[in-house]
Amino acid sequence: MPNFDAGHYFLSSLIPIQQGILPQRDHPDSSLSHIGALRELLAVLPRTRQSGEPSEPSHPPDAANHRADAAPFSRELHTHFCRLVVVDEFTFVGRQPQDAIVSVLLRRNPVIPQPVDHLPFAYLALLVEFDAPDGSRQSLRNYLESLWQVMAEELTAIVEHCVGFDPANPKASFLRQVQDGQLETTLSFHDYYWQEKLPLVNQWPRVLVPPLAAAIVGLGALYFLGPAGWLSRGLLLAFTLLLALLWVVQRVIKVGMEPFPAAPRSDLQSVLKALYLQRRFIDFMIANQAVSAETLQAEFQLFIDEHQPQSLNAPTQAPGWFPS
Repeated sequence: MPNFDAGHYFLSSLIPIQQGILPQRDHPDSSLSHIGALRELLAVLPRTRQSGEPSEPSHPPDAANHRADAAPFSRELHTHFCRLVVVDEFTFVGRQPQDAIVSVLLRRNPVIPQPVDHLPFAYLALLVEFDAPDGSRQSLRNYLESLWQVMAEELTAIVEHCVGFDPANPKASFLRQVQDGQLETTLSFHDYYWQEKLPLVNQWPRVLVPPLAAAIVGLGALYFLGPAGWLSRGLLLAFTLLLALLWVVQRVIKVGMEPFPAAPRSDLQSVLKALYLQRRFIDFMIANQAVSAETLQAEFQLFIDEHQPQSLNAPTQAPGWFPS
């Protein structure tokens, strides 16, 4: 399932942007296109920020305690990565190469421009990686509904410039726009794969047994019930083996498309806790250089009591904010 792997859903959606001019409320005499207004909106949307040393939250991270200057997508505590970008044209990679001798023989004029592809619309590209139990349509819908709950205002301001937006029902419009514009993600963009050996089960019996069993039954029926001529039997034998081989190939592809299991501690809250502990433990090591074993043991116990490595809730790193 290309959209889902290792406990993470990879959403790729292209939503057409409305064409035409958007009247300006503050300046009735001026106007701006929908694509221009959307670019300005995305340019000022808060992003993940980096700071010298923000205060660490002592509470579980949630939308109510979210930093006002952090990225709004970080209010949804399953979102690892998100990117919004306006795509209005293909990147021109140059002319298609041609053999000079062939061009002379075919009398092709190299000065004449070649056809260039263009997009029919400008699109809003929404790329998100989030925690999910599976790659089903319902898991995607549940995430989008959760996202709408914590940032409806920002999402409304964004998708109202896109085709299909209904001001009377903005939530349903947002869900429909994202799902209708979804593309199959064939390349995952996260780095939380298994560090140790994957707990994979030998799939060869599952792949080979049904086709081989069917081939044996078919060959037995061919031997006892098939035609008597050697040519006819040979053709039926070849056809039976070909069907069995195609079945094996189909099962190999099906098994290969199944997602990997989720890696341990790869959900967002575990990652935030790991980043928090990593930074705090570096400070602990610097502060306890060349101390006695008794002092080190006592300080480490204080470190455990203060930072609670087994607790994912608090203290931990705030989402959408990366201290340097």
